[in-house]
Amino acid sequence: MLIVGSTRKVDSDLVEETPQNDSEDDTGIKEIYVENTKVLTRTAKIVVVLKFKEHLPKLKEFIAKLQIYISCNNNSFDKESDKVLFAISYLEDTVFDFIKVYLDDFSLYINYLKKIKPNTQTIFKDINKFIKVIREVYRELCKQEKATRQLVKL
Repeated sequence: MLIVGSTRKVDSDLVEETPQNDSEDDTGIKEIYVENTKVLTRTAKIVVVLKFKEHLPKLKEFIAKLQIYISCNNNSFDKESDKVLFAISYLEDTVFDFIKVYLDDFSLYINYLKKIKPNTQTIFKDINKFIKVIREVYRELCKQEKATRQLVKL
């Protein structure tokens, strides 16, 4: 919330009530000062997070934008698991396929109160744990991709 205030001099003929702090100069004209206060409410304009596929160079950008979005809209999420579900909704292809195993387990837990696996619980307990898991998976995928490219060159 932003409060903008100003004081300005107005013609006494335009004001019906005179404030207590009015003064009269030697010309006999009354000066009346009216204080204006405006309250401006603005929400942060944040670009919606783009879908993330498996393009490794975009991982840092995706995570940074995701963290910015979540921190600016923190009141939109009741629980940490809501933040993780929001992040998962922006995953596609191989990345989504990897996390889908945990998503299915979490869904069974939510819908049928089935026992949740420890790894699933870790991922959905904290958005930072989820991000850590995604980074670790991508490090491994990057190593595998690099090894595959080297084998193809032979």
